[in-house]
Amino acid sequence: MKRLVVGFLISIAAAGPSHGQTVTMESYLNKVRLRHPYFASEQLQPAIEAKNRDSYLGRQDWVATSSAYFAYQRPLSNSAFAPEETYAAGIDAGLERTFWGTGGQFAIFWESRATDQRLPEIVIPGGPNDIAIPIGPQRFYENRIYARYSQPLLQDRGGLLNRLEYELADYNINFAEVQSLENQENFLLDVALLYLDWVMIVEEHRISNERLKFAEEQLDQITRRRDAYLVDDVDVLRAQDALQVAKQAVVRNESQFIARRAELAVLVQDNGLNELFPEFDIYEEATLPTADDAIADIQHQRIVRALTVRLGQLSHQKVGFQETTKAQLYLNLAGGVQEGDRLYFEALNLDRPEVSVSLDFRYPLGNRTARNDVAKTNLEIRQLEEQIKSVSIDLEAEIRKILIQIDELVKIMALNREQIETAREKTKAEQERYEQGRGALNFVIQSRDDEFIAQLRLAINAATYHQLVLTYRALADELLPNS
Repeated sequence: MKRLVVGFLISIAAAGPSHGQTVTMESYLNKVRLRHPYFASEQLQPAIEAKNRDSYLGRQDWVATSSAYFAYQRPLSNSAFAPEETYAAGIDAGLERTFWGTGGQFAIFWESRATDQRLPEIVIPGGPNDIAIPIGPQRFYENRIYARYSQPLLQDRGGLLNRLEYELADYNINFAEVQSLENQENFLLDVALLYLDWVMIVEEHRISNERLKFAEEQLDQITRRRDAYLVDDVDVLRAQDALQVAKQAVVRNESQFIARRAELAVLVQDNGLNELFPEFDIYEEATLPTADDAIADIQHQRIVRALTVRLGQLSHQKVGFQETTKAQLYLNLAGGVQEGDRLYFEALNLDRPEVSVSLDFRYPLGNRTARNDVAKTNLEIRQLEEQIKSVSIDLEAEIRKILIQIDELVKIMALNREQIETAREKTKAEQERYEQGRGALNFVIQSRDDEFIAQLRLAINAATYHQLVLTYRALADELLPNS
């Protein structure tokens, strides 16, 4: 069949564009994808998740720390050598970093202290001039620089737990990408169905317009026959009533067409669409696979892939929980140099080394928290595996149902076409009987209405056919290009 490009009546067509100005469904959907803000919004979601993931990279950054303090104390004295009062001040500065590749933590610090204390003196009697011997310096400065490295030997060896949240966030990006495409395709399906409804309105208008022309021709013929005293006035009234009904249908279709076109123009953000007509062959049959071929690749459908991404995330999280069941054993290495003196600059001559090596062990008896986390994740994995099976079954059932409905509609439309031909032959026969005076006008009008109703049924079934095709294409992830 030729492409369906239908205009309005002369009054509408005179004010509107030529029939050459049309828009196909594919062209319209492409414009919607490019211009509607919904698609831009959905496409940002994976980028948002990527930024959220990258925020965990900050845990590898060098962290600068510093602190300063001042203290005053009058200590309780239980010794003759204890200070009577003490003033102390100090400043610390350092850098720390966690290494994801090993799980280790490194830190380097600089410390500077100053102490001013009033100490008692040892007095040696010596007559009028006693000898006072200080027991220590009144003012003392300390400087120190040291480095510390802590390496996990059991739990988190290799930095698995340090990287875990970053790696789990990778799955969120993949899930967001799949979900974004699915949301876009569902939106595109809704818009495509609106376009198809627009096409259906045009086809209804074509059928109503044919009915109107027939009613006008019928009224003109009946009027001439009445003027020739061949029929009664009641036949003219019947023809006029049929004409009014046909006019009402045409006007209703025209208002629906304008309203739907205005809606689509807003969706595509293009006022120029208000001057266009749809170009779509509503009676053309699509090439579709068999049901077995359609479900052969069902595990790669987006709705299944989304759940598979979540399954991978849970499996990766389980590895992290299993890591926490291990004991914590850390090898700690530290070393540095220091110096202290009554003179500040002398205290900067750092020549007193210090080195330490230690092992820290920690293991909760029973370790119930970690073990229950692993057990819970195992159950969640089993649950999600069953959900994937359930969704796959539902998807297969829906695809098979839709393809069967499509096949049956093809058969129904073939019957519709036969019914149209039968109705046309009946109308022709009733018209001949009426002109010969052997039939009533009511039978002619009714027969002609039956013909239009049959055409309308064919159009409705054809529209339903393409609705199902669009739905199948959306289920098969074929509606959204480059997905």
